Amino acid sequence: MITTKKDIQPIIDLVAQQRNIPPDLIQANTRRREVLEPRYMCYWLMRKHTTLTLVQIGVLVGNRDHATVMHGIKVIDNLIETDNGFCAEMETLEARFEGTVKHKLSNILRKNAYEMKLSKMHKVSEIVKLVRNKHNVHLSEMFYTAYSIIKDVEQELINDKALEGWRRDKIEKMLSQKKSDLLELKYQKV
Repeated sequence: MITTKKDIQPIIDLVAQQRNIPPDLIQANTRRREVLEPRYMCYWLMRKHTTLTLVQIGVLVGNRDHATVMHGIKVIDNLIETDNGFCAEMETLEARFEGTVKHKLSNILRKNAYEMKLSKMHKVSEIVKLVRNKHNVHLSEMFYTAYSIIKDVEQELINDKALEGWRRDKIEKMLSQKKSDLLELKYQKV
């Protein structure tokens, strides 16, 4: 999931390049028109092409509140409707976005999804270690928790068409291994 300034930087860089201003100015604490409009363009693109909320966009782009972001998006919508030159500029910007930034963002999302699944598999590993070492008196609860995590990750893999290649293979291999570990422990009646 997109949650850091680094994740949205490709959008800011694209708009800054389009408007020929330094990217850090978009996040700066200024209301100059030559900065304000590109900032609003970033808001608009982020709202349209990410799952970020208005609050998240505001926090990530210079720590602004959601009302400021909403106002900026409305300004851009109005300019698109009333100014043909601006509308053409936004269409060009979106085409560039589709070609470059969207690809970068999908890679970020893919990596984040992989890391989340990997983290869940590490939790299962920790549970297996605890059960093997008999550190927990609630073994059935531990088995249920580990099994639930495995089922959750399996379902995520079914639904996540973006995760492919070696990342998917690694998660699938880990799932298989952790299932085997749990079955082994279950039948050992630890």
